[in-house]
Parts: sequence; structure tokens; C-alpha cells
Amino acid sequence: MGQAFKQLQILAKELDRLDHKLTLKEVMKTLQVEGPKKRDWDVFHSQLRMYNEPFIEALCKKFPSLSHQEIRIASLLKSGMTTKEIAELFAIQVRTVENHRFSIRKKMNMDSERDLVSALQNLS
Repeated sequence: MGQAFKQLQILAKELDRLDHKLTLKEVMKTLQVEGPKKRDWDVFHSQLRMYNEPFIEALCKKFPSLSHQEIRIASLLKSGMTTKEIAELFAIQVRTVENHRFSIRKKMNMDSERDLVSALQNLS
């Protein structure tokens, strides 16, 4: 197994003890250093899903029109990642993440006065 995979396994074991945002940032750094290998991404997604499973289930049940990408972005926003960090993680433009945020807000019937991250954190 590659060094990145071993680091991801160590980080997965520490999820209960560390700040989740810090852990996600460490995963991002590992993936950027080692390159986006499919296995590394699979581990990252499985760990994110494990950490956020109750949230994802609640989100999908309450807002079934959300796309897979919107659900992933909502999960990362809930975890405390910024729009810029999400754009870097997915290797997409910040504007694309902003468009997804807008779409999530629209599908959740949120007005512009309400904070999206707070709403997501209070959902589960």
C-alpha cells in the first residue's frame, strides 16, 4: 500500500479524537502531495460518508432533489470546510462551488438571510 493510503488509515482511526475539520485538511494535503489516486479518493469518500452518514440520510430524506455532488458539498460544508477548500479538493473553480451552494439553498427553500452552514449543522 502507498504511503498516502497508510496516512489515510491513521487519520481514519483518529476521527473520534481530532477536530474533524483538521482531519479533512490533513487528508486534502495528503491527496495533494501524493496525487489523486483512485484508491486514496475511495478511502477519503468512505471516511467522509462514515462520519456523515446520519447527516447524509437526513439530508437525502428531507431534500431528495439534491444531486450527489450537492450532497458531497453539503457534507463538507457541514464539516467546516470553506468554499475555497472544497474547490481545491475537487479541483474545480470556486465559482462552481458557489453555484452548488446556491443550488443547495434553493432546493432547501432557504432565504438569503439564513446561514447555509448553520442550517446544515442543525439538520442531523
